[in-house]
Amino acid sequence: MDKKNYTHQNEIQVSEIEQQVDYARTVCSDLFRLFSPEVPDADFLKSEYSSVRTRLSMMLDFLFQAKLWCEAINSEKEK
Repeated sequence: MDKKNYTHQNEIQVSEIEQQVDYARTVCSDLFRLFSPEVPDADFLKSEYSSVRTRLSMMLDFLFQAKLWCEAINSEKEK
């Protein structure tokens, strides 16, 4: 199977990208609220460590996926 067909069969829907961007914005806002105070609540952060770690992991996954989407879009433009 050539790359052109493979890319075409696995098209990324704009609505999916928009949904993921909105989700990432929400996760970023949550994390910002946790870390934005001049003196973050260390006890709260310790108690919520697992949740914070999960949110950061989700953001890293989103950024990885976004990079792949950009590469796919750019490769289509170059054809």
